[in-house]
Amino acid sequence: MNRGILTAAVLSAAMAQSVQASECVSIQEFARTGPFQDASITLQSGKEIDMKIVEFFSTANPPAPVPGGFARVDPQKCFDEPISLRLGNASLLVAIEGGSEVVSFNFCDFGGYENVAANDVQPPKFIGEVRRINGEIIPDSNGDPVEMEVRPGPPILNAGGVQIGYEAKLGYRGNAPIDLVLYGGQELFIASMCFD
Repeated sequence: MNRGILTAAVLSAAMAQSVQASECVSIQEFARTGPFQDASITLQSGKEIDMKIVEFFSTANPPAPVPGGFARVDPQKCFDEPISLRLGNASLLVAIEGGSEVVSFNFCDFGGYENVAANDVQPPKFIGEVRRINGEIIPDSNGDPVEMEVRPGPPILNAGGVQIGYEAKLGYRGNAPIDLVLYGGQELFIASMCFD
């Protein structure tokens, strides 16, 4: 069995056990409603997490930056959190001091496509509909595999009972520490992030 297949099998087994990481932080713990400003937080473990908004890329070939993106903290309920980070043609870049084996986002998606990457983030390694990710392997800057998994949650319905979005969890797991993750969207709300 070659090393790539063995690594993918080991990562798949690890992801199947848990995409949930141990230290979680909700957006409301460090941000207030209004335009999102770069932020830094310290987890209980002492690990520093830095966040900033970066370019969002189109599905063109080759991918190109999309102008006019925005990031705001809005009173949109997502995963029972009263506020969430709204990304409109924008991506959130998260730097993790010392790296993390697992990073996950609880999010609500109201349409469009997403940008996803780990360690090697520009341009994103995945540009498309994130709910179609199922154990996809993307390389990081050293060529090490990073597995991504999306666990769909309940649909989001409007007052008339029509589905307008869905809740889900996006998880990244690497066999080397993940120092940077990028997640962005066209109509995306992030409620919380977890690190392990």
